[in-house]
Amino acid sequence: MRIGILTHNYPQTSGQRKDAGTFIYDFAEELSGRGHKIYVFSPKFIGKKEAYKKVPVEWFNWSGGDKKLANINLKSSSGLFSIFSLLWNGQNQSIQFAKDHNLDFCLAFWSFPSGLFAWWIHKRLKIPYGIMTMGSDIFVYGKNPLLNFLNTYLLRRADIIFGDGKKISEVTARLAKKECTYIPIITAISFNNVKPLKRSKNTFNFLYVGRLESVKGPDLLIEAVKILSQTNPNFKVNIVGDGSMLEDLQEKVRKYNLGDKVTLLGNISDKKRLAAFYLSADCLIVPSRSESLSMVIPEAIKADLPVIASNVGDMGEFVRKNKIGYIFPSQKTNILASKMLLAMKEGHNFKKRRKENLRKLSAIFSIENCVDIFLKQLKLINKE
Repeated sequence: MRIGILTHNYPQTSGQRKDAGTFIYDFAEELSGRGHKIYVFSPKFIGKKEAYKKVPVEWFNWSGGDKKLANINLKSSSGLFSIFSLLWNGQNQSIQFAKDHNLDFCLAFWSFPSGLFAWWIHKRLKIPYGIMTMGSDIFVYGKNPLLNFLNTYLLRRADIIFGDGKKISEVTARLAKKECTYIPIITAISFNNVKPLKRSKNTFNFLYVGRLESVKGPDLLIEAVKILSQTNPNFKVNIVGDGSMLEDLQEKVRKYNLGDKVTLLGNISDKKRLAAFYLSADCLIVPSRSESLSMVIPEAIKADLPVIASNVGDMGEFVRKNKIGYIFPSQKTNILASKMLLAMKEGHNFKKRRKENLRKLSAIFSIENCVDIFLKQLKLINKE
């Protein structure tokens, strides 16, 4: 089949692996490897772009520059103009994109704004479409009556729908009044033939991987480290990622005198180097304020790395049910610190006691399985 993937979040280079766009890239590559012709439609951000050949990308013009959708200030005139530009240009150019590639199906990541483009292509060219929703579609845009109405309208007219978490899928199904299939957000990171980094055996190593944005809670982790450092000096925290909070986090580290505890590593694009940090850690920290099931949890699972996660979205139930770590109430930094201390008291046993549970989950969380789920649903609608 000739499938168009519509998204506002696609890596500009294959080495740019820092958010959910990583999953979309890996998903598209796997689909292409199954013999389908895949084409991507995404807004053009400032910066160097790779000349993708296996899965070509059409970058459409808009006025947003290098701003991600989540970082646009909708209360400012410039922000509103950027959104208008995104929607206007995206709709107009998506029709030509679909015609140029003679598409059989469109898959939108996520409901807003890409679902709107997929619907517009369907309306003009009668090409069937699917939508995959994420937390922002339901819990952020869903709070806006107009956007909630738009999401509901688009979902009900889609041929198939997916959600990036079980709770997200349940809410999406209620809005759409049809079945919504859960597809976990994961990556194709491999831990084969990767050597862990050298580290002190007497130091407990925590790891954070993710965007440095408020929704992901890296500042909450710093606050917990401040509490923990007052009672236990034998630990380190490596923070991998970049984002708008970087300078604020650096200032907190200086203010709290945590330079010997916290290392801000920035974004790590090299997959083997990132894998080495996973393998060298004793525990992954996921302190999100809002999340479905963070894509770093499946990465940790494949690295046999237990987690401490906030009890939001699907994470709390998932971690508790599968016994792969600890959970804490969202934004309760004192409890996060206490859970980190519990993990440290277990020492090397923290990983050993959860290794079997982690390995049971490993086969479920693969990019191959995600594509299998999608193709199964696509096959069902083609039979109708």
